[in-house]
Amino acid sequence: MRFELDTGRLLILGGLLFLLALSASSETAIFSLSRMQLRSLRERYKNTYEIVKQLLDRPSRFLIFTLFLCEIVSIIISSL
Repeated sequence: MRFELDTGRLLILGGLLFLLALSASSETAIFSLSRMQLRSLRERYKNTYEIVKQLLDRPSRFLIFTLFLCEIVSIIISSL
């Protein structure tokens, strides 16, 4: 059995791996923010703070979305 990957598949695989890494790292980044960092974010970047606050107000929703995205991407990667 010969295993061949063309350039298109490699690009898709790279993009999917990037999406997987981005999803996992965003979860870690959001949930590791300290109170001081949140306060600094609120003072400097009001719009970003509002988005982060919404994510932290409903953590289960954010976690479900992140896990669902990781699962879908992993399934797609395994089917390539």
